Amino acid sequence: MTPVPAFPLAGVVAVVGSRHGSPYPVGQFAAAVAQAGGSVVTGCARGVDQVAARTAAAAAGVRPARLLPPAYLALNHLPRVLVCRAYDRSARALAQRTRRVVEFAQAVAVFPPAGQLGPGSTLALSLALRRAWSGVAVFYAGPVPPPAVPYQPPGTWHSAAVAGVAGWLWSPPPDMPPLF
Repeated sequence: MTPVPAFPLAGVVAVVGSRHGSPYPVGQFAAAVAQAGGSVVTGCARGVDQVAARTAAAAAGVRPARLLPPAYLALNHLPRVLVCRAYDRSARALAQRTRRVVEFAQAVAVFPPAGQLGPGSTLALSLALRRAWSGVAVFYAGPVPPPAVPYQPPGTWHSAAVAGVAGWLWSPPPDMPPLF
């Protein structure tokens, strides 16, 4: 049996999801990360990203700042929470920011929209699962496990609550080598 992984709230946590919002408590999750001493990074889009950034900033007492690359925050551990403003709202620019955010995080939390996954949530979940092979924790909010996404590596979803939010933690098989 695969052990249930831990989700580090005190690390650099990417909070990603839909531009249309999520019915799951994004703000509660982001505030818990900030209160645990973690850093919340987002792709700076409206919806889930905006709620996570604003709530975490308020919980940590950090003023909003302009857009800085997530690598700057993750590598230098400057402000514990960085609220950024998106300048380019095109789908391509949002996809690039999602890739950067997931690439530098120690843990990724995906907050899907109600119903089926949209393109942004699918991309975020797919990228997060590929990073899980490198030890990145992946949390998916919601009452049921997520559907399979393109290029999803083998693994197991475990029912779990993180920061009081019901969802699922993913873990790769213990005997599989990393993909990258």
